[in-house]
Amino acid sequence: MQSGSSLIRILYRTGLATSLAMALVLMVSFTGLLDRMEWKTFDVRARMMAKPSASTENVVLILVDQNSLDWARETNHLSWPWPREIWAYILDFCQSRGAKAIGLDILFTEPSIYGEYDDAALAAASRRFGSVAGALFLGDSTGAATDYPDRYPQPPPFLGTQPPERKRASLAHGDIAASWGIPGNVGLNPDPDGIYRNVRLFTSFDGKAFPSLGLATWMAAHPHVRPLQDGKTLYLDHRSIFLNSHHEARLRFRGPSRTHPSIPAAAILRAAILEMQGKDAELAEADFLKDAYVLVGYSAPGLHDLTPVPVGGAYPGVEVHATLLDNFLEGDFLRDISNKAFYGLALLLTAFCALIPAAFPAMAAALTALALALLLPATLSFSLYGAGMVLPLLPLMSGTIMASVTVIFINYTTEGKQKRFIKNAFSQYLSPAVIDELLVHPEKLKLGGEKREITIFFSDLEGFTSISEGMDPEDLTSFLNHYLSAMTDIILESGGTVDKYEGDAIIAFWNAPLSLENHADRAVQAALRCQDTLREMADALKKWTQKKVRMRIGINTGDAVVGNLGSSKRFDYTMLGDAVNLAARLEGVNKIFRTYTLISESTASAMGPEILLREIARVKVVGKETPIRIYEPGWAGADDGLLPLFNGAREAFYRGEFRKASEKFLALAEKDGPSRSYAKKCRELMENPPEEWQGIWVMDQK
Repeated sequence: MQSGSSLIRILYRTGLATSLAMALVLMVSFTGLLDRMEWKTFDVRARMMAKPSASTENVVLILVDQNSLDWARETNHLSWPWPREIWAYILDFCQSRGAKAIGLDILFTEPSIYGEYDDAALAAASRRFGSVAGALFLGDSTGAATDYPDRYPQPPPFLGTQPPERKRASLAHGDIAASWGIPGNVGLNPDPDGIYRNVRLFTSFDGKAFPSLGLATWMAAHPHVRPLQDGKTLYLDHRSIFLNSHHEARLRFRGPSRTHPSIPAAAILRAAILEMQGKDAELAEADFLKDAYVLVGYSAPGLHDLTPVPVGGAYPGVEVHATLLDNFLEGDFLRDISNKAFYGLALLLTAFCALIPAAFPAMAAALTALALALLLPATLSFSLYGAGMVLPLLPLMSGTIMASVTVIFINYTTEGKQKRFIKNAFSQYLSPAVIDELLVHPEKLKLGGEKREITIFFSDLEGFTSISEGMDPEDLTSFLNHYLSAMTDIILESGGTVDKYEGDAIIAFWNAPLSLENHADRAVQAALRCQDTLREMADALKKWTQKKVRMRIGINTGDAVVGNLGSSKRFDYTMLGDAVNLAARLEGVNKIFRTYTLISESTASAMGPEILLREIARVKVVGKETPIRIYEPGWAGADDGLLPLFNGAREAFYRGEFRKASEKFLALAEKDGPSRSYAKKCRELMENPPEEWQGIWVMDQK
């Protein structure tokens, strides 16, 4: 039996740990701190719990796969895009086999290259079938249409809470759009990590609510059904569907690609052609079409409609719509657990995981508590998933782990002095990942270095000397602390390591001491975020500088020696090598081209799709004989039409057509710094033509 003091101690530690754990659960839940990792745990559950439903066989896919493209090209000499009469054959074949409705995940936004007859053939087949859901794409920045024509088929009236509005649409061409039974939105919105887990069932445009294509396919066969939304619940044909805060339904995936019955488009076409010739069309898969909802789309990689989904693999976008329709027919969309139920479970489990080590301080009990802190939330999350409920696993698990660890920490307060010293000593200039590595392996604080590929970052404030001369020491210190703190946070958040500060200059690198697979991309994105943040800080900084502050950044990727360099008593974690020098040179080259961020060719080659690159020039920097291409990075989607004009002018410059290049650059010079630099350079070269022109700028200063 526990003594009174022991019972008080147990209750105190359990209560303290539970309180801290619940605070962590609340913080993680409200800040979204673990959202990206949480999505991954959902994906694991989705893969492990995926299985076909009774409705899976009723949703059939007709896919334009690579074999279909090859067959059309080799047998009928048809290149992509196919004549629209092909789709008419497919519609007629599906109708002849008794399909209930068909959804076309294909945008026919332009007139057929085969002529008006081709468009008319598809429109006529659509009218013959009747129950056809045609594709339109709704968005805010893409699409030519800003209103929906009255002559096109109208979606049914939408009652209750209106779905989110989109401003633009990509519509099918002319009579094709007019022939649909109902339009269906093919736009899909991924989560911030790029994975498609949810689908918006209805989206508003021009005052009308358009169903997503999968739902539109069902509605094409049930034209008199009227949707009603009350708060977060959508009612349709006696079904109620729970929606999240973004008006989306969470999909329950049935399995990997091709879980639904699928038929290659080529097989349908071969059978249709044989029937037109009066021959027997032997197609076993045709039996799938009887009373089925059919969705037609692409699966060939070259047609660019493959989407990442929780169940993994190359998943055609049309299969996402098929999954939606399957979930609707089966009535088993997933839904999030209520907040009240979640926090009740969290309180119960965190208290339990704190109580075990509080009551039994031995190491075995501590390990048992930690094991339960992991296993209980995981087991519960899988069980609830099977019942159609999604439990936020990581917020709950963070609480149970916090509860256990807090009590264990209280029990063993004398440990960890060396780790605390390392964290306090190095947290100001090393990334959290580096600090974690040193905590696990403090022996890495010895002298020495290693050669490895890194991405190097040099930055400098434009005109800092003149800015600093007008400040007293206190203001200068406040300004630098404010500026450097903001930039450093961005670098560290991206996994970078701050090498040193030299006045206003920041020197940093990525991919050491810990390996980062996409270190060049991280560095460039960090640079762009630094530039964005500095623009946002402009007004706040003016109280010190009295004028707008701009920073120049140079980035290069290459081999360097990285490690603890110095004496046995005093050393820094830093870098050395030609690659480092080139990054420093590129920071200065910004002055020549009136740019603010430049990256080398080696860095540019590693960029992902988020980054838009503008080739600025071929240059030969001081100390280097081999010229390199340099690029100005920007966020993808930020191109204002300048890029192709600048590229054309630059290529004329490369060819030595200075007068032509000058005219092109002068047309851009008013709004583009590099164009002004090029226009000036062209004038100099026209006045003093070079004997042998190689299209290279030779830098004569660092």
